[in-house]
Amino acid sequence: MANCQFQAVLLLIHWFEITQEKSE
Repeated sequence: MANCQFQAVLLLIHWFEITQEKSE
């Protein structure tokens, strides 16, 4: 089950990076 949480965190970080790139 911990793997699911880890993937969710990775997805959040990835989404954050995409938003920051679009902001520039």
